[in-house]
Amino acid sequence: MALENSPATLASAPGKVLVVGGYLVLDRAHSGLVVGTDTCLYAAVQTQPLDIPVSKTELAVSVVSPQFDSAWWQYAFDTATGKLRQHASANDTSNRFVEVVLESTLSLAAEYVPGALPRSRLRRIPRMGPTGTTLQGVHKTGLGSSAAMVTSLVAALLAHLGAISVESLNPENHSAEEAQRSLRLVHNIAQSGSGFDVSSAVYGSHEYRRFSPSVLEDAMAQTGDVAAVKAAVSPENAAWDNEAIPVQIPPGFTLRLADVDAGSNTPSMIRKILQWKKAFPEKSDKLWQSLHGANAQIRVLWDKLADAHRSDPKGYDSAIAWCAERASNEWKAAPTFESSTTQQLLVDLVKAIQGVRALQRELGENAGVPIEPPKQTRLLDACMQVPGICMAAVPGAGGYDAIYCVALSDDASRRVEELWAQWTEMSVGPLLANQASSGVCALDPAAYPEITSKL
Repeated sequence: MALENSPATLASAPGKVLVVGGYLVLDRAHSGLVVGTDTCLYAAVQTQPLDIPVSKTELAVSVVSPQFDSAWWQYAFDTATGKLRQHASANDTSNRFVEVVLESTLSLAAEYVPGALPRSRLRRIPRMGPTGTTLQGVHKTGLGSSAAMVTSLVAALLAHLGAISVESLNPENHSAEEAQRSLRLVHNIAQSGSGFDVSSAVYGSHEYRRFSPSVLEDAMAQTGDVAAVKAAVSPENAAWDNEAIPVQIPPGFTLRLADVDAGSNTPSMIRKILQWKKAFPEKSDKLWQSLHGANAQIRVLWDKLADAHRSDPKGYDSAIAWCAERASNEWKAAPTFESSTTQQLLVDLVKAIQGVRALQRELGENAGVPIEPPKQTRLLDACMQVPGICMAAVPGAGGYDAIYCVALSDDASRRVEELWAQWTEMSVGPLLANQASSGVCALDPAAYPEITSKL
């Protein structure tokens, strides 16, 4: 299978916002509501000659991330042993995420497609705007960029090497059996990453329930056993018990995100939460169940709003337009409130998200973790007073990474951005990301000359 000077294969994967379900999604008993974003990570793979010294059994791989300063790495992948070694890099840096993806995906691709790794060289170029900093200096936003990068690279490598078809990554084909199998393979390989981040990068917006960790633990413990890993990540492996149920964001809703320019140590926060849960099982179980019910109510209300639009689109749009010009605490006073299912559901949604936030604060106070610290509370309360805002909260694990709001109109989005710009207690900056339904997909390389010109 000759791949010398082959056309590029390009894939993208979205970031994510865990609207509700923070901490609970660590347990399979609970689900979370994940919304994909329209900001994506891109990976392009092309086979071409490279001037990298390798042995007869090795494949040369060059990785370049032009959006970062001094971000290039050169590797040699041994096709006989399945091991990757770094040959050179800018400023003697390493890129652990890329190294894990390359070593595991190239090994598995050779298992799925014998001869997929000829004597050729691979290049991988992700597409993003320049950051003006190094990879190590980039600011954390909590939107799952690492998982999106891993997912897009896994998908691009598998498609380029023939383990899956490029057509199966086309969103228009995602309902087909072959495409579903391809998505499961991309998901299962990429899940050496992080749960719902990878799930959203693969499937887009959905209700998420995690997989049992044992499905991967045994295979990963067998170092160097590619056959065991292949069996574990196989789309036919019935041990994968994760769920990704598509969710429709109610019509007229626009997700707005803001970076609060502080950052949080999510692993440390998770560790403290789990320590408290173990120390106080009865109290934590009660709070867990309350949070589970409150989170589930958000999904139920979203579904009911989507149903209301289908059954009476004119009445739905009219209710959305009325509420978009008024603060949420005024919606119950609408002249049509008693007869408008949509307005009643919007009022219930405001109450539900306030209930979720209260329980998150209680959890944070019990465990000594700043899930919604006082500065965030004041900011989010102010956001909820902006006309046309129906939801405002901290996503995922919370802390100082970001906040999200859901606006009912472009004017409501503009008004909440004006609030952020004027906020003085902490730095708040809008992020150029909105919701998107689709997950990982293949793209036409010809439409992205900013990538292909660098290959």
